[in-house]
Parts: sequence; structure tokens; C-alpha cells
Amino acid sequence: MDRDAIHQSSTAAEQAPQSGRHAQTVKRNGTPPSASPCPPSTYARYDQMAQNYSSSQAATSVTGASYHHHVRARPSGVANMEDGRTDAVTATDQDSFYSYHSSQDLSSFVKEIDGRMFNAQSELYMMPSDNGEFQRLDKQHYALVLGLGGLYPCPNVVESILEPSNQGEPRSILDLGCGSGIWAIEMARKYPNAAVVALDLAPCSVDLEAVPSNCRFEIDDINLGLSHYHGQFDVIHARCIGSGILSYGEMMLDVEACLKPGGIAIFIDGDMTVYQEDMVSPIEIGHDEDDAPGPPRGSWMARLAREMRFAAVLNGSDIDGLENRIDEGMWDHHLIDPASVGVGSLFTPIGPWLQSPNSHEQQQLQYIGSLIRQDLTVC
Repeated sequence: MDRDAIHQSSTAAEQAPQSGRHAQTVKRNGTPPSASPCPPSTYARYDQMAQNYSSSQAATSVTGASYHHHVRARPSGVANMEDGRTDAVTATDQDSFYSYHSSQDLSSFVKEIDGRMFNAQSELYMMPSDNGEFQRLDKQHYALVLGLGGLYPCPNVVESILEPSNQGEPRSILDLGCGSGIWAIEMARKYPNAAVVALDLAPCSVDLEAVPSNCRFEIDDINLGLSHYHGQFDVIHARCIGSGILSYGEMMLDVEACLKPGGIAIFIDGDMTVYQEDMVSPIEIGHDEDDAPGPPRGSWMARLAREMRFAAVLNGSDIDGLENRIDEGMWDHHLIDPASVGVGSLFTPIGPWLQSPNSHEQQQLQYIGSLIRQDLTVC
């Protein structure tokens, strides 16, 4: 049996620090953006964890069933929210999306299609937003954590950035496309000194009692822009969100602008290619032999991955930009210190059959393979 692997690519870079905390010498170009959050009238935020707001956050949050005209225009290709779902959800051509109090009906943010729940903000992202999907994403999370050896690559850099400040300055983490919320919750537990914001197109199904007090969840569409977050975060994590992005390159620049000077952005995504055990040769795509007898040839898992990629491209996702930008890195990005950029690859087995002379390594690889197998089949 072929010992196939899925290729996950990641790239990470730091903004040039003002204080030289990480010994880079290239300064960030331009004036650092203000770290103070924009007032609620300039952007929409739905907070699932209102009890985790500080007093100042609660005082400046939108409450009730009001909505605001927003300064951000909805890009082409992103669907407007449907009219008439509730009195508070009344979309217009000018309004992009809305601010809600935490008591607002969560059903306004999801829709049902063929028995599955999907986000109601964007037609671009095609995966479900329900408990079955969250369980799949949890399996994917554990597989990637085992493969990386932790919650993030370049651990020494991330941990030094998130160390408590001698001046008492709070640390901040942003998780873009948080899915089930598992990464954000684990980061909040690992770094109780940091404020963690987890953002997604749809509400997460989380146990409120299990959410640390320093973690909150917000509903937003990254494609609408992140200007209300500029200059606010020490660590930003964007994992496996490419199929829901209109322009991956523009998204990366927007994310980088959300960093504080000296912060780090981590982008991780898959290239939808299935490889041989040598992790170089792609598996032959499954196909029928029209002019020859015998069984079909190639891998139908590879065929499925290819068709999913094509479907995302046809739906408007910038998969080509994702693949190019992840591989090219961020050396030419004006906010980023080029000396700090790193690009790496992670190959994960897609089944529990790998063998290794090291029993511990074999056990880990087979467990990762089992998780990825479920990740690819439980949808």
C-alpha cells in the first residue's frame, strides 16, 4: 500500500521590533498604527463571551438590536446577509455586517442546507459550521499539533514574544478562522497573561464554563478587512483558512498590519496534494481507463483533493495565491523584518500504516495518520 502524505506549508515572520527585542536591525517602515481599538460604530463585532469583557470593553460594546452603517465596503464575491431573518438583521447594499449583543439569536449567523449548518455571512467558504465539522477540526488540530510538536512553529520566538512584560503591558493573540475554537482556548490556558481573540464566520459551539476568562470569540469576515485590529496583537495565527479568502496576498498584508512592532504572524495551510512516501513524488490522480480493461488507476484520495481544490477556485477562493504566497514567504513585505521570515513544510500521513524503527515515533506517526484519515473522511 502506498504510504501517502498530505503536505502542509507554513510561513512566519516578525514585524521589526522597536526595542530590538529579537535582535533584528531592520525597522518597520512608517509610523506604527494606533493600538487603541476603533469605536463600535466603525466595525461589527459579535461577542459570544460577553462575560469575558473588561469593564472598558463592556462600556464600549454595542448592545441591543441596533446596527450601524460601516465604513468597510463588501468586496465583490462576498454575499450580503439575507434580508428579513430577524428585525435586527436587515441587510442593505451599504451595510456589510452588524454588531450584536451577546444575547442575539445565533441562528442569524448560520443557515441549513441538506441537513448541515453553514455560515450565513460568506458564500466563499463552503465547509459546514456545525458540531460534526467542529469534531473534524478538532482531529485536524491534534494531528497538526503532534506534527509541529506544539501549538505553533518557531516556539522560542513565540514564547519570547508572549513573556510577561516587566512594564505590565498585556500580551495579545488573534486566531483567524478559529473553527471549533480549540487552538484559541489552549493558547489562553497556556498564556493566562495574554488576551486571546478568536474570530470566525460563524459562532463556535463551546462550553462556556471551559473557556478561560482571557479568551473571547468574535464573528467577522476577514475579507471585509481588519483595519479595526491594526497594531493590536503580538501573535496572529491563521491556519487552514485559504479556501475562504478572496485574495491571500492582500489578506497577509492586512494581517501583518494588525501586529504590534516585534509581533509575529503565522500562516499555515495545505496544498491539496497527496505525495508518495518520499514526500517529493505526487501520487497519480485516480482515473478510469476508457480504452483498456481492468480497474481504475491512481489514487482516488488524490482525485478528491484535486476536485476540492478546483471547486474552491471556481467558487472564487484564491487558492493559487495561497500556494504562491505561502511558498514565497514574506521577505518583500514592507512591514516585516526580512531577517525574521521562515518557511517550512510539514508532511502528515493520511493513514495509520507507517512503520518506524523507533517505537515512539511509529506510535506518533500512526496516531497522526489515524487523525488525518478521520479529518479527510468525516465531513
